Amino acid sequence: MPDLYLMALPLSLLAITTTTRALALSKPHLVFVMVDDWGFFEAGFKGNTLAQTPFIDGMVTNESLLIERHYSYQFCSPARRSFLTGRLPPHVGQTNTPDAHIDVRMQTIAEKLSAAGYVTGHSGKWHAGFYSVRETPHGRGFSTSLGFLYGVDHWTQRSFEKVCEYGKGGNSTDLWDTDRPARGRNGTYGDYLYVGHAVETIRNHNASIPLFYYLATEVAHIPNEAPRRFEDKFDRASVPFVPAYAMSSIVDEALHNVTDVLRAKGMWNNTLMVAVSYTHLTLPTIY
Repeated sequence: MPDLYLMALPLSLLAITTTTRALALSKPHLVFVMVDDWGFFEAGFKGNTLAQTPFIDGMVTNESLLIERHYSYQFCSPARRSFLTGRLPPHVGQTNTPDAHIDVRMQTIAEKLSAAGYVTGHSGKWHAGFYSVRETPHGRGFSTSLGFLYGVDHWTQRSFEKVCEYGKGGNSTDLWDTDRPARGRNGTYGDYLYVGHAVETIRNHNASIPLFYYLATEVAHIPNEAPRRFEDKFDRASVPFVPAYAMSSIVDEALHNVTDVLRAKGMWNNTLMVAVSYTHLTLPTIY
């Protein structure tokens, strides 16, 4: 069984990596999962008895190395731009506004890996620039992408900021399929789309070619919304802030689904998988 490293990091950074054997290979598959606004105390293995994250908890117990005292930037865009460029936020930008972007003179990890022979894919949140085609995921080196460029409602993919239509925040749909609008695909819970795209991409991938996939979930960012089947896991009479706990269970299922397809595809033993979170938030039960 391959080794899995799960790093539960204070200030709400969680990371998973697999596997040690992949490090010895010239071009392992690379899967990077970034969870949005997921706090330090939002998984069962941290001692939160209300959280329902059995897959992550099991990985920590059975297949992981726990590494602590790693920190991420507290805001969305600087954390994402830092990962994508390998630069600290002061060097790539610390703004968290709609116009936050990566200087086009900087190369991204996707551009570097594409040049090294990797197939690259992205799904979910971007928030690293969209004022020109060059700033979008496809423009920054991702062969395929399904996601949103700034911030949207979980269910409708409608923008909740004044981004595309000045003075009319909420009136525009922010959902894109690589180099064009993903027409007709909005109206489904967002992470069903984004995790589904990751699973489909891996399932259809030629395992003999190295893959780099960047899955950036929308959970657990506001608005606090989750499908009913996740909320029904919790007793509303005894569990405070059920939508937040439900979104933690969505994170757990997302990591489970991605891991399952890697195993089924025979790619798991040659994959380095990292999952991280950034935020300054925690569930109310930490207090």
